Amino acid sequence: MNRKKLLIISIAVVLGGLAAYSLVGQGFYSEQKKVKAELRKIEDEAAKTRDKFPDIKAEERELSELQSSYDGILKDIASYEQKVPSAGSVSKLLGEMTRRAEGLGMDFESIKQNIEREKEGYLVLKLDMKFSGPYASAVNYLNRLQNVSDYLTVPNIEISQTKESAPLSKTSMQVLMLLLEKGMDLVALDGEQVPEQIVLKSDPFASKRAGGKDRSKEFKLSGITQAGKESTAIINDEVVKVGAKIGEWKVVKILPDGVTLSDGAEDVSVTLNR
Repeated sequence: MNRKKLLIISIAVVLGGLAAYSLVGQGFYSEQKKVKAELRKIEDEAAKTRDKFPDIKAEERELSELQSSYDGILKDIASYEQKVPSAGSVSKLLGEMTRRAEGLGMDFESIKQNIEREKEGYLVLKLDMKFSGPYASAVNYLNRLQNVSDYLTVPNIEISQTKESAPLSKTSMQVLMLLLEKGMDLVALDGEQVPEQIVLKSDPFASKRAGGKDRSKEFKLSGITQAGKESTAIINDEVVKVGAKIGEWKVVKILPDGVTLSDGAEDVSVTLNR
C-alpha cells in the first residue's frame, strides 16, 4: 500500500513538473522571440542611420587628396608669378620696347598707355602703338618683342601701306602685358640679346604700286620660240624655259609675244619688241 502511494505521488510530482516547465518554457521562448524581433528592428534602424552619413575615413582620404592638389596649384601659381613683371617696371618696359626698335628704320607716331586692374594684385598694361617703316621692320619688331615676357601678347595688329609711291607700311597694334603689383623687376632684361634680324625676300606692299619702279625694265626679252611645253625665251641674253629662275625671279609663263615673271609677291610682264 505504501509503495502504491509513493508511486502515485512520484507520478504526480513528475506531471506537475512537466506542466510547470511547459508553462514557463513557452513564456521564455515567446519573450525570446520578441527580444529577437526588437533586436532586428534596432539593427535595421542602425543600418538606415549609417546610410544617411558618409564614410568618414573615405571623406578624410578624399579631403587629403584635394588638399595636396590645391597645394600643388599654389606652388605652380607662385612659380608663374615669379616671372610676371611688377607694376613698377612699366617705365623700364617702355624703354625696353623702344630699345628693341633700334636699327629697324621705324618711326613711332604714338604710344598710348593704359593700365587696368584685373583682380587683387593683378593688372594689365595696354599699349596702343602706331609706327611706320618698311614691312620687314614690323615683322622684325614683333620677333624682337616675343621674348620680353611670357605674359606679353599682341592680340590686334594692322599693317597697311602709307603711300602708293613709297615702299613703307604703317602699323597699328595693341600690346597686352600682365603685371603684378609686387612682381619681377625687369632689370634682368638689361643685358639680354634681341633676336637676330629676319631677312625677307619680298615685301607684299612693294607690289604693283602706281607710279612705282617699273621692274620690267630690268629684263631684256630678245626672242621667243613657241613649242608647246618646250617654249623658250631669251631674257638678258639667257635662254630660259617655264620654271627657270633669273635672280630672284621665276619664269611662270611664256606667250607668243611676252613672258611673265614672278618673285612670289609681284608679277612682271615683259613684252617682245618686234
